[in-house]
Amino acid sequence: GLIVDALNGAPGVYSARYAGEGHNDADNNRKLMEDMKNVPDELRSCRFASAVALARRGRETLCVIGYAEGRLLHEARGENGFGYDPYFFYPPLEKSFAELSADEKNAVSQRQVVFLLTKDIIPRRAARCLRKPCKTKSNEDRRLFRYAWLRFPAPAYQG
Repeated sequence: GLIVDALNGAPGVYSARYAGEGHNDADNNRKLMEDMKNVPDELRSCRFASAVALARRGRETLCVIGYAEGRLLHEARGENGFGYDPYFFYPPLEKSFAELSADEKNAVSQRQVVFLLTKDIIPRRAARCLRKPCKTKSNEDRRLFRYAWLRFPAPAYQG
């Protein structure tokens, strides 16, 4: 989802229903722009986040989060993409996500970042668990997750 610093992380996990249940992308964007109407440019930092979790019985849960850092525009730019893409400005390419081609967006989006991180981490984690199985002592232990909070800007990834 979209995390906007000036809104204390909103819309966040509620990105798809920011304007309420039964509303669409246009409604969500309208509400976001209304909530941000008096916020100056220097306070419009935001990021798209995407997460993947791997849970296996008797093993600790692995969560990987990928980010695409940007700034929230005052007006929509571009025709591609969906959701908040027209309002999400990606500084390394000097375009909104809606101005990017599918190939450009796929190379830098938070989904690509989390995919690349997961693809890299899972084999190493799986190999480690095979050598030394993770044990849980109780149901409460099974609810405790170890999070790998990874802030990794996509353009720097050379994997």
